Amino acid sequence: RYIDTPVKRYSSGMLVRLGFAVAAHLDPEILVVDEVLAVGDAEFQKKAIGKMKDVSSGEGRTVLFVSHNMESIRNLCKSGVLLENGSVKAIGDVDSVVETYIGSNLLSVGDVEEVTDIYKHRISATSKEYELLSVKRISPYSVDSNDDLKFRVRLNRNIDNRDFQIQVMIDCVGNGGERVGMGYTSVLTAPEQNEFNVEVTLPSINLTKGKYIFDFWVSNGDITNHIQTYDSAYDTVTVKVDKINGAMINDWHSYWGNNLYKVNAIVE
Repeated sequence: RYIDTPVKRYSSGMLVRLGFAVAAHLDPEILVVDEVLAVGDAEFQKKAIGKMKDVSSGEGRTVLFVSHNMESIRNLCKSGVLLENGSVKAIGDVDSVVETYIGSNLLSVGDVEEVTDIYKHRISATSKEYELLSVKRISPYSVDSNDDLKFRVRLNRNIDNRDFQIQVMIDCVGNGGERVGMGYTSVLTAPEQNEFNVEVTLPSINLTKGKYIFDFWVSNGDITNHIQTYDSAYDTVTVKVDKINGAMINDWHSYWGNNLYKVNAIVE
């Protein structure tokens, strides 16, 4: 349905979809895919992973997959290379390289309450239409498994469109950085001023014991079909679940998995 839309009007997510679609159908001997799953909707990510598996397993060609999502790395790759400051830090089978990455990065993350240097947490440049300025955890660092989690996200709006959404990705630090769930707000309306806050609440988290780190996206559109991503920040604030309350406790692999879950939000 977008075949007649000029490319200059594409969002960043649509540009990535177009680029990946072209590359995936050129039958390359080596397909280089750099953070293609960092933008785009859930359906596109599912298709992208399926295509990469077909290329590597079904067609016997090489996929060079670049990502900070350790779950996807483990699912798609057999060998891994860890780069740090432009140099090779580790190379070998994918499990050992992932563990090296986790050990040197995520596991060293402690009680991070607020992130204001968002530029250090971006993988790609913001569209400037909506910008993430800061992320703050309002909830305590150590929580009970059935506690609500509250965050305050500060945004800057540079377009007339006042409709937007917040997405929250949750990664399990102690399990290879695996993504265990994603929450999203309903469509919100920005106030008239450019800079404003959004208080986001994940009700009754029901997480198993462990440490978790959160990604935040600001976007607009249908989360299950087509979504425009304005800005994103990875590996920001942290939460530690150190107490389980109640009998029915599952981890997010069985309770959420990679399903979508609606969360509450108040524009301040």
